[in-house]
Amino acid sequence: MKNTAQSRLGFISALVNPQCLCAGYGAQRQSGFTLIELLVVVLIIGILAAVALPQYQKAVEKVRASEAIQNLSNFRKAFDVWLLSNMPPSSGCINLLGDSNTADHKANLLDIDIAGSLTCDEHGDCRSKNFIYTASCCGNSCSMEGQRLQNASWSSEWEFTLNSTKNLSTNEWVNYCWYSEDVPYSKAICNALYAQGWSE
Repeated sequence: MKNTAQSRLGFISALVNPQCLCAGYGAQRQSGFTLIELLVVVLIIGILAAVALPQYQKAVEKVRASEAIQNLSNFRKAFDVWLLSNMPPSSGCINLLGDSNTADHKANLLDIDIAGSLTCDEHGDCRSKNFIYTASCCGNSCSMEGQRLQNASWSSEWEFTLNSTKNLSTNEWVNYCWYSEDVPYSKAICNALYAQGWSE
């Protein structure tokens, strides 16, 4: 009973003298960020983004390039199998992937996995999500090329090109990588492939 009475008296005295509830208000006032502090934080975030974005783009393009590298590897194997029972023409060229004269615009000459994932147009150009591919035999060499283009359109600027070419005289494959000077990360992709034995 005594404690209850004291608490009631304390509550009544607080109503009579409300300053007692606010005695520590000045010491407990919440503080916020100043405008300069916010500007510094925004500046730091901007600097980090400017440094990280090119690295992110380069990493994404390296992953995309792995698609073309794998497709070129599949092409080399499929072409070597095709070559066992076929002879490339001694003159002119033969398309191995795209063909403007077929219903699906595909040459359908190679037993190759990527053919099903490509969309070929009336010109015989075959596209995946990230690359445009061409494959042909002309004279003494046969090659497949995967070109990374902006918007996957021949009318747009190219970023880098991966190529596998077989010399029929020496029976050797050579891999090439060409890059655009205007696209910084494309040079980094080709440099990484040069370190693995690809040619310029």
